[in-house]
Amino acid sequence: MKKYFIEDTTKNVIASFDTIPQLLTYMGEVCQRKFGKSREAFMTEAQDLGHVMNDNADSAFVEVMSSQFQIGIGRSNSRVVCDIFRADQNEKTKDAQGD
Repeated sequence: MKKYFIEDTTKNVIASFDTIPQLLTYMGEVCQRKFGKSREAFMTEAQDLGHVMNDNADSAFVEVMSSQFQIGIGRSNSRVVCDIFRADQNEKTKDAQGD
């Protein structure tokens, strides 16, 4: 079964979740611990500095946070750092097309 993970260096743990929304909620907490800012304040600052290239708020947040934390997908005993949204979309496309 696929899990989404973040290597949380603020607690020295690898946290894994069944869904992207669960991961995003946790990442908001990580953002507060690491930067002392809410997700919204952090992203406003990142956008003001020109670090946000994606129009999707969730995807942009993951993109910016991935510069500080390893984020990706895990299965069994392996983990791959990747764009979780693209990997999720690829899997949905693969399932729909029967590949």
